[in-house]
Amino acid sequence: MWRVIVSAFAVFGMLCLVAGIAALGYMAVKTVKPEKVNKGLQQELSALGLTLGAATRAEVVARFGEPEQERQETLSQVLEYPSRGLLVRLNRTTGTLNWYEFTSAAFATARGVQVGATYQQILDAYGTTPYVTPLTGGTRVRYHYGVAYVLEFLLNKEGKLTKVSFYHS
Repeated sequence: MWRVIVSAFAVFGMLCLVAGIAALGYMAVKTVKPEKVNKGLQQELSALGLTLGAATRAEVVARFGEPEQERQETLSQVLEYPSRGLLVRLNRTTGTLNWYEFTSAAFATARGVQVGATYQQILDAYGTTPYVTPLTGGTRVRYHYGVAYVLEFLLNKEGKLTKVSFYHS
């Protein structure tokens, strides 16, 4: 009797392992091809007129002026421009831009998506393979550029875009 139960658990365990591997393979299939990653990434990297991973504090200040608020976090120096709807993070080790987010229609992604856009407008601009996560107050839509960069859209419960973030993960 015990052998039957142990054998059944072993078979079930193997089936779970195979299903897990198949799921990982499916996720890998959904990733963007490298040539598209590189082209799209280069466009997004410079969407604000600054290059993510290269721009320094001096370049951010030259482009947007002195920040209205500034703080140090464990891994980042944060420059905030609340009146403009912009937040910028600089890597504390390298001193380079590694995150930006905006909450104002004064800014746009490289493909023209602005705050106020709908989910369909995001799909029209970026394609139909985002990672979508339901949230209490809306939806998070993410596009991954390879393993290092993420373009994230936050939509409110009415389906309108309220914040765009682009960061090095």
